[in-house]
Amino acid sequence: METILQGIAAADGYASGELFFFQAQPAVDINNVPFRNATAEIDAFKSARERYLAYLLRLIDSAKENNEDAIVEILDAYTEILVDHEIEKEVIAAIEKDAVAAMVAVDHIFRIAEWEMLAIENDYARQRSEDIRQIGQTLLRTLAGYDLNVETEFPSGGFILCGQELTPTDTAGVPKDRLLGIISETGGKTSHIALLAQNLGIPAVVGLKGLPHKNISATQTLLDGREGVVILNPSQKTIETYYEKQTTYQAEMQRLGMLRDVPAQTLDGKTIQLFANIGSLEDIDAVQKFGAEGVGLFRTEFLFAQATSMPDEERQFTYYKQLVSAMQGKPVTIRTLDIGGDKPLAYLPFPKEQNPFLGWRACRIYRNYPELILTQLRAILRASTYGNVRIMVPMISSVEEVNEMIAWVGEAKSQLSERGIEHVDQVPLGIMVETPAAVLLIEELLMRIDFCSIGTNDLTQYILAVDRGNEKVAALYDPFHPAVFRAIEQTVLAAKKQRKSVSLCGELEGDLLAAPFLIGIGLTQLSMTPSRIPALKQCVRQLDVLHSRLDVSDRKFGG
Repeated sequence: METILQGIAAADGYASGELFFFQAQPAVDINNVPFRNATAEIDAFKSARERYLAYLLRLIDSAKENNEDAIVEILDAYTEILVDHEIEKEVIAAIEKDAVAAMVAVDHIFRIAEWEMLAIENDYARQRSEDIRQIGQTLLRTLAGYDLNVETEFPSGGFILCGQELTPTDTAGVPKDRLLGIISETGGKTSHIALLAQNLGIPAVVGLKGLPHKNISATQTLLDGREGVVILNPSQKTIETYYEKQTTYQAEMQRLGMLRDVPAQTLDGKTIQLFANIGSLEDIDAVQKFGAEGVGLFRTEFLFAQATSMPDEERQFTYYKQLVSAMQGKPVTIRTLDIGGDKPLAYLPFPKEQNPFLGWRACRIYRNYPELILTQLRAILRASTYGNVRIMVPMISSVEEVNEMIAWVGEAKSQLSERGIEHVDQVPLGIMVETPAAVLLIEELLMRIDFCSIGTNDLTQYILAVDRGNEKVAALYDPFHPAVFRAIEQTVLAAKKQRKSVSLCGELEGDLLAAPFLIGIGLTQLSMTPSRIPALKQCVRQLDVLHSRLDVSDRKFGG
């Protein structure tokens, strides 16, 4: 009988085929685990951790051989959490102080770390909490004697992978050439499994509810990654309907794929540069796949969020170096750390604020943590020797903040020179225009910087005084509001007057309805989610700039 289930659309596309339900190893019961003595329990903990680490390193080597960079990055983050010194000290302290078995101590400490992340209440922290929980559970299974190296026998033909909670280690050994799609009962749009599917170019549905667990392997399944729908045992009529959808989608993707190396040029010869917004190294494949001309916004928060302590200069340098080298000379704009608001870090003390989006966030925290920003700037300046890098500062609202950033960049250069470390001395410095103050002061700000990028997500919420994450006022959040369009136009005109580079990054620029206005006012650089580039490129190639200018007072763009 046909069963229709609704989940969260995590990766676009359609798939049909047999379902393969991945049966994870059972949870470990820690009740009544006897305590031997502290030395024996600590030895057991360290031994299990070493076995788990060896297993992860083998997976990493295998992923490297298969050029699966996204999986390598995820598993690298797992190893860092696993060998974190603070977690190790807390586990050992629990064993010694409370006289409990290693399994009990591991369960307790990893649960605390997970809860601390969940308390932050944002997507970054939620994903980190999932990672910590998964690592803790696997470490428990290792302590209980389960063999991590048991290989799963996957179907010989194409299949849709399904599981209650698919982890990066679960998917590392999956034959990617036969993987048609992914279904997970847990996770969200930013979960590792969603990002993996996006990089592989296959559809995925996560957060699926109501999935029966008995005898569902080999069940004929339809997966709709566009609407977040999974259909088990589809009827012939449903199969025919989805066959048409899949055929149309494949034709659309093939047509858009042919534009990958074609310039985004209007009918009257105006070239528009299309860049990608990304947040981790695993997104680089998508940048190249969808034909982006560079990275218009690299969010560095993911690196900090996936760590359990502040990343030092060497770790950041290595990370940024990988990014810049992979882009092979194409422009890369690295945004300095934008934390606070909806993105606090568990290892930095953040105050409880009534209005965190209006509070202590982004560049406003740098004064309190100068070494944080200096460390990041030194790492970026060093990585700049491997490619074409620009530095961009978020949440600027005053001339004084720009002057401070200029001083910090100068100090970072001096520190590197004193240490005799190679770096680029003339890295362009720019700002995010995402506050009303930045728009009103744009001419003064541009005199001190090399470029600016308009962040439409935050700019919209600040101009309209609407929390974009609040469902009760979601209808008021309108990036097409005339006030937002006027702010964009004012910024673009000021940048052109001073002959400074200006771009747009956010969700608006990926909206095809906005393209005529944005191009009409003179914007020639747009940065967006990589997957949106092909459709926007097609739109650009159908426009005539002379007829693209829309009056920002036109109420059909006013919401």
